[in-house]
Amino acid sequence: MRLEARDIELCYANLKKEPRVTVISPLALRPWGEYSFCIKDPVGNWVEVYQRAEQYHPAGPDDGGCYFTDEYTAILFAEDLEKITAFYRDSMQMPVVAQWDRGPEDRGCRLRSAGGFTDIRQKTENTPQGPALTTIEAEDVNACFTWLESRPDVEVLLGLTDTWYGDRIFQICDAEKNVVEVLAYRRNMKERNTPPQGERHE
Repeated sequence: MRLEARDIELCYANLKKEPRVTVISPLALRPWGEYSFCIKDPVGNWVEVYQRAEQYHPAGPDDGGCYFTDEYTAILFAEDLEKITAFYRDSMQMPVVAQWDRGPEDRGCRLRSAGGFTDIRQKTENTPQGPALTTIEAEDVNACFTWLESRPDVEVLLGLTDTWYGDRIFQICDAEKNVVEVLAYRRNMKERNTPPQGERHE
């Protein structure tokens, strides 16, 4: 996952003190114009935190607020970059907004999704390993489920289900067996007339 920080120095200083967090790469200015650092969360997921150089400023006082902006980037690593890019572009209807190929260790693309972006990168022998679950918000979760259920390259794990806290979700597998959860928050849901299936597909 990739998270944009409001104040990256303050965020880095506080996360270094957190005993459940392991710093993988320290805060530094990257050649592409971002300040960033990388950590490992308590269950082994890698998280990259960044701030654009033009928005960078020295650490201010800790006001106890959220460290991050509303924009986030999930990162998926693929054995077959072209195949899984086609899945998210065609089946998930997520437009490709950028692609890069800087050699076998750095190939990938960025797709637009609700609330931010999803990066798909070529898996290499240096790729971090960890559990993979991506959550994407849908404008119309019922229509989205109907569309994806009809796709031959989509495996449904959990049909339309209303959670106890009021959101509606379903889960699928992508082309490389990463789990993708699609949801509609209760506050944003426009249409609840379609009954949830509430069944898990084997």
